[in-house]
Amino acid sequence: MKDTFAFDPGLTGAMKFGRAAFHVGADLFTLFLWEIVAWPTETAWATGKKKMKVDVVYDKQENVKVATFLK
Repeated sequence: MKDTFAFDPGLTGAMKFGRAAFHVGADLFTLFLWEIVAWPTETAWATGKKKMKVDVVYDKQENVKVATFLK
């Protein structure tokens, strides 16, 4: 049996922290007006990202036999 999965690989912990710190600072500095710019920008960025694709082949006991990263 073979399945193909597509998923967002996500960000590292340091990248998440830096991004969150920037957004909090921008929100406080602009009295939350930053959200008018940030929300559509974040949405467009998230939908425009390429997904990682993986083909997974299973044996008869449904254990993973081979996992191949496609993109």
